[in-house]
Amino acid sequence: IKDLSAADLNRTVVVVPNPDHIIPLLSEVTQVVQDFNISLGYPLKRSSLHTLFEFIFQTQLSRKEHRYYTKDYLKVLSHPFIKNLQLSSDPAVTRILVHKIEEILTGKELTRISGSLFLELEDIESLDELYMLAQEMCDRLKIPVNRGELSAVLEQIHELLFEGWEHVSTFKGFGTQLGSVLDILTHKSFLKNYPLNLNIATKIHEIADEFLRTEFAAEHFPQEDLFRIFE
Repeated sequence: IKDLSAADLNRTVVVVPNPDHIIPLLSEVTQVVQDFNISLGYPLKRSSLHTLFEFIFQTQLSRKEHRYYTKDYLKVLSHPFIKNLQLSSDPAVTRILVHKIEEILTGKELTRISGSLFLELEDIESLDELYMLAQEMCDRLKIPVNRGELSAVLEQIHELLFEGWEHVSTFKGFGTQLGSVLDILTHKSFLKNYPLNLNIATKIHEIADEFLRTEFAAEHFPQEDLFRIFE
């Protein structure tokens, strides 16, 4: 492809027998051409964006009141779109914060909540050791940040990905929360750098809008049913 002229590229078709091969192909193609078309589409369920929403839904299904199953909680936080969110002056702040939470919850750093099977978000938000460890790493990397900023980043993540979903019981609530997550991802993550991810986000936005416009948007449903209908 790199050796083809612009005219030849306009007449070039690449046949991919398996949809799983599209992502690695596009990572190469986008280095050579800006405009291209995936004629048969790409399944939403194969996208990393869909995987993130699967993780978010699972945290709600495994939650016990306000206590989250630690493994499911960490799956959401460690997703590439989340741990690289730019919620402060430097996206590295979010990565450092998430990394330190992982170390604490897996027992690499010992605190009062280390090794917990279930946890409350407040337990993490109020953990002095977390901010001390994150601050030390930021200082070492010469990233200017204070505890207030670290706390604000963590609270925003918790509200967006966990607390905001706890009381979702209608299509209207689901569509609103889904749209909020997509808006943050579109503007604050590296998703915006990849056209395929943006197209997938746009399609999921359309689903969220459909939920908001349904005649029964205000009717209450079990969360599990809402998640299943979205799927």
